[in-house]
Amino acid sequence: MKWVPFSFGGGANRDDVTPWSPENWINYMAVRAERTGALSPVMAKQCPGASVFTVLQADNPIRGMHNAEGLGLIVCGQTLYTIAVNGEVTARGTIPGVNRVSISHNQITGGNEVAIANGLSGYIYNTKTQTLTQITDDGFSGAKVFDFIDGYMMGVESGGRFWFWSDLASAGSYNTIDRAEAEAQPDRIVTGRSSHREWVVFGERSTEFYRNTGAATGTFQRVDGTELEIGCPSTFGVAKLDNTLYFVGNDGSGYRLDGYTPVRITTHGIEQAWSRCSLADCYSFTFEDQGHKVWYVTFTDGQTWGYDVATGEWHQRVSEGIDFWRMSDMMRWNTGWIAGDYANGALYFLDWNLCTEGDDELIREITLPPMHNAGNRFGVPAVMFQFDSGKNSASFPPPRVWLAALRITGDLPNGVSGQEVIYAYQSSGGVYPHSFSIVSGALPAGLSMDSSGVVSGTRTTPGEYNWTVRVTDNRGDTADLADNSVTAAGLSLTGDVPDGTIGTVISTQYTASGGVGPYTYAIQSGTLPAGTSMSSGGLVTGTYTTASSNSWTVRATDSAAQTVDLADTADVGGLIINWEAKSPVATLAMYSSHIDGDTIAIGHDNNRVSYSTDRGDTWTINHAAHSSTADITGIVKFLGDWYVFGSWSGVGRMAKGTLGAFVPQTITWEPGRLGQSAFVIGGALYVAEHRGTSGNLKLRKSLDGTSFAAIDTGIAPSANNVSICSHAETSDGWHLFGTTNGKLLRTNDFSTFTSISMGLTSSISVAALGTTVLVGGLVGSVQHVARSTNSGSSFATPYSGGNKVLANGYHFIAGLGSGVNTSPDGTSGSWTNQLTTLNLGNGVYAGGANGYATGDLACFGTSTTYVYVGDVS
Repeated sequence: MKWVPFSFGGGANRDDVTPWSPENWINYMAVRAERTGALSPVMAKQCPGASVFTVLQADNPIRGMHNAEGLGLIVCGQTLYTIAVNGEVTARGTIPGVNRVSISHNQITGGNEVAIANGLSGYIYNTKTQTLTQITDDGFSGAKVFDFIDGYMMGVESGGRFWFWSDLASAGSYNTIDRAEAEAQPDRIVTGRSSHREWVVFGERSTEFYRNTGAATGTFQRVDGTELEIGCPSTFGVAKLDNTLYFVGNDGSGYRLDGYTPVRITTHGIEQAWSRCSLADCYSFTFEDQGHKVWYVTFTDGQTWGYDVATGEWHQRVSEGIDFWRMSDMMRWNTGWIAGDYANGALYFLDWNLCTEGDDELIREITLPPMHNAGNRFGVPAVMFQFDSGKNSASFPPPRVWLAALRITGDLPNGVSGQEVIYAYQSSGGVYPHSFSIVSGALPAGLSMDSSGVVSGTRTTPGEYNWTVRVTDNRGDTADLADNSVTAAGLSLTGDVPDGTIGTVISTQYTASGGVGPYTYAIQSGTLPAGTSMSSGGLVTGTYTTASSNSWTVRATDSAAQTVDLADTADVGGLIINWEAKSPVATLAMYSSHIDGDTIAIGHDNNRVSYSTDRGDTWTINHAAHSSTADITGIVKFLGDWYVFGSWSGVGRMAKGTLGAFVPQTITWEPGRLGQSAFVIGGALYVAEHRGTSGNLKLRKSLDGTSFAAIDTGIAPSANNVSICSHAETSDGWHLFGTTNGKLLRTNDFSTFTSISMGLTSSISVAALGTTVLVGGLVGSVQHVARSTNSGSSFATPYSGGNKVLANGYHFIAGLGSGVNTSPDGTSGSWTNQLTTLNLGNGVYAGGANGYATGDLACFGTSTTYVYVGDVS
């Protein structure tokens, strides 16, 4: 028997009428004999197998791959990875989305800009700075494809309305005038590719060609007469191969551009298979190796077909368990080809010697064309096939890219208690994916680390912590990193610039604690009082120069860049030194007084009230609606109304209303005599009750100005005509009431009162600044001042001064028989004389209790025709 060669075809060409043409090649490609003497005209060559060399993300697809001058870029899941020429794989940032991406690159000084389009947005990876950023230029409207021509990054807008180009050599810069629409047909733009320095724009039903004219505007212009009436239905249905473009046509055929002419390269059998698929969802890529130049087209709802330019034949690629090839993209890299998996994040090295794909068998199948003798009987006694056996990865390890050694880097910064932390350790090299764990020691209290190496939480317990982080790759290799971090006590800030008056010299230190020293200080908002400043060390110094209310915020920053803020205030009062004699009404004694803003109200004898609304310049006198002989021993403004209190012959009097019109009210007790016997304290109205020599001293309290409850001090009077005539409150909550018998009543709860002796025979007035208390009174017939520095608990020996003392929140004011003095602290030698031409006298009518002071206004009453008014310097 003589053996003769027979034809077993050359590629896939199965027709829907299978008996006529059943031919199909799966995972084989045809090789034609280029010289005589070969065993057969055609050899069926197995397509390359694939071995896994790394897995980037086990549950995510490879969305796109690109070689930028030797640097491999791969988008897996939502992460961009780079593969250096030494095989080191590094995650570079996030590319949102789940669909395929388009990648291209330009050249810049020292590297490249890699443009990545995800269908909605655009991103730039700079190979020089190794940074990934989103394109945010106002002239950029999103992109679904990028490509490069003549220094410009070309693109198609996400919605297919127009195509555009970047600024020269700047892939992240765009101008809204550098745009164009396809004009041959009103169809939407699907995609674009560069070829021979021309920009080829594929629409749904048309194709146009544009060329760089070199013009500053309208740089790219259409090449007239080249329009095609065929388009491409898929963004990724075009690929560049063998010095031209191959694309899936909107008519369901495959084409190769020959200049400006589309040449059909599919057969009817291939086109019949494509017609059952969604053309818009196909994607394509290319493979060139050992003389084979293959354009692969995959239909997501069909099969994968490859067209080999070398033979003009088609073949089919199939992976085990699915009808299409599992490779979603591929690129030439480092003298070989790597391909990405459509589902599991694996990267494969393609190898002609392998008959496996990873751990799966590479299925190979050839369906022969019909064997016939024009319908006549013939016999085939024997068929002989000659095979060259393949290899698998176990019996013949393929060449592999070199992977960098597994490495972990990171250093958790120091911090403070209460600080929120998000920090990620980085790994590189080895085989992805990587997993992180703590293998010894412990993270700072309150923090934890997940398997991706992200440390998060809120620091709690201060201390120094040490631990070891381990990264494990997909092969089980490990790398360790020892790390440590200090949790310091939470950063805090204290300090308080004091209130004062013009001329007060201050030196106040703000003090930070906790955190990580040293600290710096700065005014974050607001302003310090005029005349003062703060150093970077937090020391506030200077002299107050201007009366004002000031507020500001100080910020302390520690060496770990942690900050803490402290709000502070300081009121600067002017010295009340401009004193003038005012004449509200002739021959009336002044028993009580009150100041509300610019309004001064004076209670007189003979049931009279006089008042001024312009700080004492003009006055009005009014009857207070009591009996004609009642003395106004108390006047105060409470809940928007003015109240006056008085007594005559043991009968209590009260009226309320406006300063111009009072309405009598009924009370059943006699208000205290001889001074300002009504006070507003903590939102309540208090009125002293005159007791004479019987019963305990009492206060009457009202929250509404109508009903009054009695408060028994438990202190019995010790002389005739004893009553409470003045009040002051210290900064630590003690209330002090001066009486006419030289005693001081002291309480912090209005329940328990203590009688304090001060060495005075009568005490008319009491004033307080902070915890310093002054009491003005008489020793015999001589005016004296008693001083306490512990909120009135005890007093030093009185010194000769004035029996009328006030405080305006910033300094003390003493009314002497012959003048007015001021003092910042009430010590004997600290008084400054402000006025010497008035005579306040010692008598009842001139009691210091009928004086009143606010921050910028004060008054003293006399038994003559004048009231003395002082205001701020």
